[in-house]
Amino acid sequence: MRTRYQYHPPKYNRGPLHPIQSPPSSDPVARDFVPGPFNTPRLKQTFQSTVASDIMTLAYLHKEPGTVERETPERLRGWDESSPYHKNRAARAPRGNSVLRPLERDITFKNIPEIKEVTLAAYVPKAIKEEDHLLVARTMLMAITGTTPEITTSRSNVAQWGITKGKKAGVKATISGNAAYEFMDRCIHLVFPRIKEWKGIAGKLRSVEEERVTLLCPFC
Repeated sequence: MRTRYQYHPPKYNRGPLHPIQSPPSSDPVARDFVPGPFNTPRLKQTFQSTVASDIMTLAYLHKEPGTVERETPERLRGWDESSPYHKNRAARAPRGNSVLRPLERDITFKNIPEIKEVTLAAYVPKAIKEEDHLLVARTMLMAITGTTPEITTSRSNVAQWGITKGKKAGVKATISGNAAYEFMDRCIHLVFPRIKEWKGIAGKLRSVEEERVTLLCPFC
């Protein structure tokens, strides 16, 4: 029986052709081994057992064998070079719409939408004049998420509000994995039902594979 005292995995990966290879991360003797997970979040278990199959059933499109794939319409229209001003010009937007919509792949058992991460952002306008307010916001986000928040800066100048581009004006924290499911479980079953005039979360998909939920927590 091999023990961790009989084998010392290499510190560096020297390539697939090297005679000494590092063990997989699932091996307890591996240097990057992380034990767990020891439990499945309730919301994730419900998603895998109920919601995922419902999403696949609702989004299922039956295609008979031999069906010819429909060609994707021209997304960005070019110029016919009938004028010398057409050279080096940017392509035009799609016909009938000024916004180029993203292409979404068909939902299969390999890319069912699921929660990848949850981002909590707090805008602190008082921190523009006194940066000490950011400490309170970071402490509260750290207590809520259990992760160390990062400080965000303003993106543009707004003279009437006294906002200068590049100044510290908020904090942001991101949780992923099982912690994201645990956080959403507490929000859905404990926090949101207690809010009387809560309008809900915008369910806009960033992509087919990833659903990113952003919650705004104003501390002002």
